[in-house]
Amino acid sequence: MRVKASRRIKTELLVQMQGVGHNDDKVLVLAATNTPYALDQAIWRQFDKRIYIPLPDVKARQHMFKITLPPIAKTDFDKVLARQRPTVSKGDLGVHERFTKEFGEEG
Repeated sequence: MRVKASRRIKTELLVQMQGVGHNDDKVLVLAATNTPYALDQAIWRQFDKRIYIPLPDVKARQHMFKITLPPIAKTDFDKVLARQRPTVSKGDLGVHERFTKEFGEEG
């Protein structure tokens, strides 16, 4: 089901992009994905420029937490963290490892 929906989205994107950039009008298409390895060559050919934006570093993540979350005691945080379960499957980790081997850490 998920693959079918993904194909429909990719097909619709390609249909909508037909004719874009063939006149003097300036068009900016901004697209993002957390699975670049899942995009086929037809999608890649549509974009002249690709910009890799890495995940935020530790300092930036700390700042994001600081400005978006209410103050919390470290002991309360540790209690909540101890109750958390893994949210990434072994299959997802395998996909990430294969991607990293093929494209490197910087993608």
